[in-house]
Amino acid sequence: MEMRVVELDMPEYGSDVIGVFISRWGESLSLGTTRLRWYDVLSGGIARLRPSYESKLADSAWDRDVELARSYMALDWLVRVCAPAWLELAGLAEHASALRCLDAITNVAAADADNSIRRVFAARRQAYRAAREAYHTYAPGYTYRAGYYAGYYARFPAQGAYGAAYSAYEEGGADHFIAYEAYQAVRHAALASAYKADGKVRAELRPTVEQLQLSARLLLDRMIALE
Repeated sequence: MEMRVVELDMPEYGSDVIGVFISRWGESLSLGTTRLRWYDVLSGGIARLRPSYESKLADSAWDRDVELARSYMALDWLVRVCAPAWLELAGLAEHASALRCLDAITNVAAADADNSIRRVFAARRQAYRAAREAYHTYAPGYTYRAGYYAGYYARFPAQGAYGAAYSAYEEGGADHFIAYEAYQAVRHAALASAYKADGKVRAELRPTVEQLQLSARLLLDRMIALE
């Protein structure tokens, strides 16, 4: 299948963290044409961000403290919003609730807390198991297609948040382990959900994708407004 990449023609950013967030979000849209057509109808598509956000992004404030705060905002969203949404869809409500109930991740102490790391690691491990079990139960004859859909659907905003969260690690902030584990939990939970959908991937995954697209745009607004 022919692949095409969404060219966003992104501006120069005042904030490197916001730049990573948007760029990684866009990179995850290297989709086949049929999937791109389906994605284009989603509310809050990344391709619609540039006209309304270009000037705001170019003027966004930058200094080390603000950039670290933005990185933690992305990490917090990935751990307490994005991952729980996919975990819940995969039938892992207990783990979704455990992540949502974590204290806000606003600094290195919160990110590196044993409780945070333990819960995220447990969620990722259970999501992997769920994906493996769903594969054996539902996926024969449908494996590749389901995995392809799930991998890209989950990565739309999650990849941007992971990239932005990693910036905190590079700047001396939280160990990026928690961001990596949360991102893997998203991928495995989405895969489990796709396998369980048994041919109805679009219908089953679309509400979660749209919910997270909107949530990610609200996160972006908050990141830009930070001074």
